[in-house]
Amino acid sequence: MALLKYDTAGPITSDFIRSRAYFSGLQGPVGSGKSSASVIKILNMAMAQKAGPDGVARTRWAVLRNTYSELETTTMKTWCDWLPEDKFGKISRQAPFRQTIKLDLGSHKCEIEILFIALDRADQIGKLLSLELTGAWLNEAREFPKEILDAVTMRVGRYPSVRNGGASWYGVIADTNAPDEEHWWAIMSGQAPPPEWMGQDEVKQLILPRDWSFWNQPPAMQRIIKDGKTLGYEDNPNRENANNIIQGYYEKQIEGKEQSWIDVYILNRIGAIKKGKPIYPEYNPEVHRSKERLRYLAGSTVYIGLDFGLTPAAVFCQRQMGRWHILSELVTFDTSLVQFSDELAAHVAKNGYNDDDMFIIGDPSGDQRASTDKQTPYDVLRRTGWNARKAPSNDPVLRWEAVKGTLLEMRDGLPRFLLDPSCLHLHKGFMNDYVYDKRGKADKISSSTSHVHDALQYALLGAGEGRRVGLHPGQKVGRTSPRVAKKSWNVFGQRA
Repeated sequence: MALLKYDTAGPITSDFIRSRAYFSGLQGPVGSGKSSASVIKILNMAMAQKAGPDGVARTRWAVLRNTYSELETTTMKTWCDWLPEDKFGKISRQAPFRQTIKLDLGSHKCEIEILFIALDRADQIGKLLSLELTGAWLNEAREFPKEILDAVTMRVGRYPSVRNGGASWYGVIADTNAPDEEHWWAIMSGQAPPPEWMGQDEVKQLILPRDWSFWNQPPAMQRIIKDGKTLGYEDNPNRENANNIIQGYYEKQIEGKEQSWIDVYILNRIGAIKKGKPIYPEYNPEVHRSKERLRYLAGSTVYIGLDFGLTPAAVFCQRQMGRWHILSELVTFDTSLVQFSDELAAHVAKNGYNDDDMFIIGDPSGDQRASTDKQTPYDVLRRTGWNARKAPSNDPVLRWEAVKGTLLEMRDGLPRFLLDPSCLHLHKGFMNDYVYDKRGKADKISSSTSHVHDALQYALLGAGEGRRVGLHPGQKVGRTSPRVAKKSWNVFGQRA
């Protein structure tokens, strides 16, 4: 076995590594040794596994990051710093990246299979859902929605099989910088209460389960306060990983940074970071985000903006008294149109919407025919009796302006755009995730926010806001005839 020497970053990190909880999460500031601790924890857990009938202790792990660029430049770099390929085995560079480590411990032998997976592509999410794993590591867990965590927990404990001895431990480990206050990590770890708008079913899903543990490192710096005012910052003597950080590192890190950045990355406080120039700087959560759930008005059209693809999303919008109420959103991952239809129907039923009020406005590129049955999503929709139409344009500038126009205007002293507090992905995109890239185009930072924001744009553009941004009247979208429908329906399949 190659020599590997690790000095713990501090007492919190040591407790995290020693923990045998089903879920162990480590939160801390930048430079605190979280990723290194996670690598060492995986190695320790793998070596502690009981041997199978042939005397070999086998484990299989998924190492997850939200994007390929972060996976290769950050996660895998840290991994290879500790377990270099020339000593522990080459990494296969065909997706998913794979490494097999074989260790001879004398008393028994270990075989550790590592799969490196990025989840910014739908096909990779599909591969995750078919894996048989011992454990998984969510690197920078604040970038993962709860749906990914749920999917991961279903796949661990499946390798090795029971007939080959099973796993003596299985579970999930995770590390992260401080998340925002409505993230599952912040709520489950007890750092933030569930928001008041959240329903009981959603709150129950965020109750800390038995055998889950969260570990929180001290901040890297502490405020210098006088007369209630922050005068500056100084290194926290209780910070972890201090021996591996050069003097003055944190002092240089905070120079020129916004307070939100310092709070999250240095002070380890929950909050949101701006990732670039926002597409919608007009959005003000104090104005445009409702403090309570918005009421659906029966008998009035609900425009469903729909973005197709392997990660379909839907946004439900209703015009009330000349103001747009964004009632709800539906975001999925690695979902076929047929599967999505079931989720869409369930969403309509759960929210008490009358299906006779529903009208779909979709992605114009949805008229491309599938290679299997030569049908477009719109062909299938028409077959079910829906009077669905394509949005009048796919020009991103026109789509953005359609939304901007509603954000800028007031009606009778009230905003013309109001977002239901349950629309977390839309809110996240408005705040910091749906931004311009260096070329002035929308940067697909997060598939969850980009797809749902596209759906919002299609809904508003096709429901009348397009005329306000210069689209020809002949391009407008609206109801042309009553829809024939049954109470039980399947949006992308045959009627039930």
